[in-house]
Amino acid sequence: MNKIKSVLVGFFAILILLIVSGYFINPIQQGEGEIIIKEQAYILSDKLNRDLDMVEMFSESTARRVQTFEQEASRGKRDGLIRFIKNHIAFDNQWKIDLYGIIGRSVTLNFNLKDSREGTILRYQYELKTPAPVRVFGRFFNVKNSWERDLDKWLNTFKNENEKNVLALINGYYIRQRDEIERIFVIKRSRVPYQEMNEFTVTELNSLDFYLQAEILREHPVSTMYYDFDDDVELTDMAVGVRVGADVELPLKYQMKYVARGPVIYTRHYGHVRNTVYGHAAIQKYLIENDYLYRRPFMETYLVGAETTENNDEWVTLLEYYRDTTFD
Repeated sequence: MNKIKSVLVGFFAILILLIVSGYFINPIQQGEGEIIIKEQAYILSDKLNRDLDMVEMFSESTARRVQTFEQEASRGKRDGLIRFIKNHIAFDNQWKIDLYGIIGRSVTLNFNLKDSREGTILRYQYELKTPAPVRVFGRFFNVKNSWERDLDKWLNTFKNENEKNVLALINGYYIRQRDEIERIFVIKRSRVPYQEMNEFTVTELNSLDFYLQAEILREHPVSTMYYDFDDDVELTDMAVGVRVGADVELPLKYQMKYVARGPVIYTRHYGHVRNTVYGHAAIQKYLIENDYLYRRPFMETYLVGAETTENNDEWVTLLEYYRDTTFD
């Protein structure tokens, strides 16, 4: 009996010694990496800050029950939780994650998002903190490996969920598609010499906008429509227009243009309108590579322009092509 007691005392003494020694082992393990996601940085940043959506995605991808701190307070402690710590630096996000279970650990995860021509580069750094007993027996628990597996599962789920909204990324332009209902435009159309296109656009848009503002009809941004280009005589068949409601009555000098139903291939150009040619080239490259036809006119809509800001780096132009699905 005394031998058994001696063995037990010795065992517990060694166990206590090991646990105490754990306090002298560095409690922090670090790691970093990056992943490229074909979606714009500001969209990803917005999603990373939707804590409930991210908690649900993290739970589904890792098969762990995870909750926010607010949920924990109302429901009680589960297997784990996630809390977002908001930063005020653009495209920077920080999470603090506590994962409960047989062993507890805490992770501080920092994200940095940066736009590139290949997509958004999501860089991450983490600090994994573990309790003393886990640090002693870490080789059996594989805490870091377990965390990195969970992180990889979530990152790949996040990447796949966001990339499904993008058809292609061509020369920095995100090509997307949406099904469009019928739209109605007030337009002024004419055949215009190439060298007079800018003058025609400015003059007719001002005239059209003056009429619409006077009639309190202006609800949407102005657009330019391109029907045809004749390089032999250097003329373009084009129009300027503004989207209006179906019940609008117009004087004879203005026309109604009905844009038919169908899928719209589109992208957004950021910067001066003189450079939208690169966005058009990206859409046309996508259409050609996929053997898609499109119906004229293709359109430019000036979502943010000179009337909003003098800084042309902040201008946003929507480029749209209606797909011709006749032979699909």
